[in-house]
Amino acid sequence: MKKNLLYLFTVLCTLSFFTACSDDDDEKNPNVLDVNTAYSGDKLDLKYSDSPLLGKEITFDTKDGKTATITMKGILDINKLLSLLMSKSTAVISTAPGVIPGEVTTTLSNVVLTLSGEKYTFEGTDNNNGREVKYSGEVQKDKLTMSVNVTMPENDLTDTTWTLPEMDWNTGTAAIYFLWESDHEGITIPGLIDQPWPTKDASMLIGTMLSPTLQKVLQNVTFQKDGNIVASYSKAGEAPSWQTSPINLAQYYFKDKKMYVQLNIDMIMATAQSGNSKAEATIPGLSDLYPLLSAGIPLNCEIADGKAKIYMDKDLLVPLLSILGNEAIAGMIMKKIPEEQKEMVGGILAQLPALLQATTKMDLGLSLVKE
Repeated sequence: MKKNLLYLFTVLCTLSFFTACSDDDDEKNPNVLDVNTAYSGDKLDLKYSDSPLLGKEITFDTKDGKTATITMKGILDINKLLSLLMSKSTAVISTAPGVIPGEVTTTLSNVVLTLSGEKYTFEGTDNNNGREVKYSGEVQKDKLTMSVNVTMPENDLTDTTWTLPEMDWNTGTAAIYFLWESDHEGITIPGLIDQPWPTKDASMLIGTMLSPTLQKVLQNVTFQKDGNIVASYSKAGEAPSWQTSPINLAQYYFKDKKMYVQLNIDMIMATAQSGNSKAEATIPGLSDLYPLLSAGIPLNCEIADGKAKIYMDKDLLVPLLSILGNEAIAGMIMKKIPEEQKEMVGGILAQLPALLQATTKMDLGLSLVKE
């Protein structure tokens, strides 16, 4: 019996010893600053091409205070999204556009750290996916500052500026490219066109009619080396007074023969200085479009002889326009329509579901000319 008790005591002591060793291994290195966490909001000062970039999160992790892993991704303020889309959907948006165009998450490994008082400083270059990222920054408890400068892979739009073409009624050239083909007999417009009007003819006329209005507010579009899209624009309803849009509102990249445009909701909301209005409607099918917020909006891009067409096609447009058939959305639209136009607009919206179901081709976008 004594031998058994001695044996049990020895085992317990041995286990206690290993447990103590394990606890010692888990203890934080006292020489490593307590800065391992995720930084966002007012705890993150992030610049992209030397301009503020909102709506992002950076996770900093170091084990030894000598090197670190930095993970960058986008985050989405759900309240701002609801304000923008007017939806009561409770779906959680797990992804938003990342810091680098086309990368929802970017990980920088083996980042060399320099200890400076109560903070680490760092800088380096990361080459991946054909792009180059130069970064620098510093981190201390409750604050991370970082600057990122990116050169994206070259494409046919890199570092070019494009203007809208002059209207040409003979060739049908217009700034707005709209082509809609459907097996449906056509669309009627209450109070204007009583007989079914083929969607192809209607779409081409709509494009040419709206193009002069677009030319009054959009002068040109520039596609920068860092993936930013910058526009020269003027406010509607005023004599043209051209100004340049801030960077980091919209970015682009190419993948699998498609051009993707990513919109930074936080930056757009901050620029517009809009308040967080309350959601008013639930929009069925809206969650199906959430991937457009992370990967971006897929577009077709055709370039030849100094001319370009950048447009959405049927695969994207039909789901988008189908949302207009929702009673809540149609109701919000109708509230904005002048009383004398309600019958016409209401009649068009009522026909939309049947027209979309019979659609065989639909393209909508911009025609551009290289400067």
